[in-house]
Amino acid sequence: MTEPVSRRRLLAGGVVTAAAALAGCVAAGSREVQEDETETFAVDDLESVSVGARNGQLTVRSEDRETIAVRRVTRAASEDDAENVWLESTQTGDRLDLAVEREDSPGLIRIGPSPRMDLEVTVPEGFEVERAAVRNGTVDVADVAGPLVVEARNGIVEIRDVDGDLTATARNGTVDVAGVAGSLTAETRNGPVELANVAGDVEVQTRNGEVSLEVPSTLDAVIGISTRNGEISVDGIDDLTATSGDSSFHGTAGEGSRRIALETRNGAVTVRGRE
Repeated sequence: MTEPVSRRRLLAGGVVTAAAALAGCVAAGSREVQEDETETFAVDDLESVSVGARNGQLTVRSEDRETIAVRRVTRAASEDDAENVWLESTQTGDRLDLAVEREDSPGLIRIGPSPRMDLEVTVPEGFEVERAAVRNGTVDVADVAGPLVVEARNGIVEIRDVDGDLTATARNGTVDVAGVAGSLTAETRNGPVELANVAGDVEVQTRNGEVSLEVPSTLDAVIGISTRNGEISVDGIDDLTATSGDSSFHGTAGEGSRRIALETRNGAVTVRGRE
């Protein structure tokens, strides 16, 4: 059962429109109004949090604290327009779900930018972040416990130091990851994937974009790489036996205890060993 833990802000007085040259249009202008608010949530009966944003910046961090703090920065053309975007919070079992919602007036064409809400979420150290997602914008996550799923439809995914497994997806945009204590699965349709310091298995798929992976020079892994159009480069890895062709690479480093699979249709693939 889903139980509300904070109240949605209701629209006051319905939809306010400005006079426009075209009937059925909302003239939003630029985002001139900014609201900055912070809300906290107790974690006594919670084990994880899931956060979903729409358009803008989503930042998730951990620090030495006892509650979840959520800073909401709303930007809109007017105070009335700012009421059209809000944060919905619900509790499902032992998980807190946070989601940015927006009211779009049916039948009206908006002229100018829609209201947006940026989120900064800070959780206690060791508290599990289950999901961080944004439709159009940037997801920036660091120093959190997993397993974690990060998603961006159109934008940048930047992740640092996840204690657990990680799944990172961007339809159109960059995936940049450094520091995963578990396994990593990364996927993007159009955009580069840059990875470093992954302790477990690695699986990467992108349609159009370069893939770069930094690994220890004393790596123990089975490596499989494929690209239809692009160069493959593997260097700096000790005790590596490999076979390669024009569009593929298969090798074993050390005892081959891990699995690394990197695939792109169009783009170069680079694996670099470090001391």
